Amino acid sequence: MLGHSAANLVPIVASNRIGKETYKNSNITFYGGSFISGQHGNVLKQVGVEEDDEFLKYGNIHPNPPKVEGFVVQEFDLDQCRLNRVGWGVFRDRRPELYKPLLTFDGTHRHICS
Repeated sequence: MLGHSAANLVPIVASNRIGKETYKNSNITFYGGSFISGQHGNVLKQVGVEEDDEFLKYGNIHPNPPKVEGFVVQEFDLDQCRLNRVGWGVFRDRRPELYKPLLTFDGTHRHICS
């Protein structure tokens, strides 16, 4: 998630539940640790982790966050985020007119839901 944030210069909100879910013979444990990253992939807030935590202080995700329910919020200046993307030239070389084949099953036939 953090790599996607940095590669596209966009903030990311990643949510994860906590606890254990059981279905038939299968158990899944969710570790929590929902977080918000800045547009450079730096973790700004993480559920259950204090803002002065050593991991967050350096923009890293806490590898073993407290297993608590909660949420975090962060304000962004989206105009400034856009200016940063333009300044870095992130989307300068993209060619969206070539993306249409990606919307098909086989590269030529349109998906029935499109």
